[in-house]
Amino acid sequence: MPFRRALIWIRNQYLTKPKDLFLYAGVASLVMAGLSFLADFFLPWDQWAVFIRALIALPEAAAFFVLGYGATLWYVEYKERTKENYSTWRSKLSPTMRQRASAIAGAVLFVVMFAVTQQPGYTFVAGIIVAIVIGLFAFMRRTSQELARDSIGLPDARDASLNSHIQARVRANAAKRSSNSKKDAKEAKKQEKADEIQAARDLEKRLETPEKK
Repeated sequence: MPFRRALIWIRNQYLTKPKDLFLYAGVASLVMAGLSFLADFFLPWDQWAVFIRALIALPEAAAFFVLGYGATLWYVEYKERTKENYSTWRSKLSPTMRQRASAIAGAVLFVVMFAVTQQPGYTFVAGIIVAIVIGLFAFMRRTSQELARDSIGLPDARDASLNSHIQARVRANAAKRSSNSKKDAKEAKKQEKADEIQAARDLEKRLETPEKK
């Protein structure tokens, strides 16, 4: 797939020429960000101008994504060197879990996109949003091991672990509610007994007190 090949190319550039990767991606990000602000300052908000803004936002988002992906690779490499048994969220979460998390993040971005008003910075923010969306697709994509597992119909152990954890929490909450219900019933019965005893005492006092004439 073209997207997977692009990610492999970025990774290879990071491994072989990391300085060039960050330099070119950083310069491209600055240039495109400057163009986006200029477009918002000088272009009207007509339909054709929105098309021009889109032509600026897309390469801007690509530059932002390359820069962010390279920074992510550096961070993962750093954590693997400094922290024993470090694992990324992409390896911790199954494809289903990653899709659900990305759907939630995508919904938030969708709301943010409509909340941004047409003012200087609109195209810049649009480029950031598109870059994050590309990042979500990179986060969701299946690894070669996951593709091999899917091809033979083998279930993902991470999903089974999550389901087991959820079921355990549900059982624990149900047991807690049941315990609280029994405790409440016991307290109610105890209070009812105390009320009966108090009522009996009150009746005895009234019987013992001579009636005034």
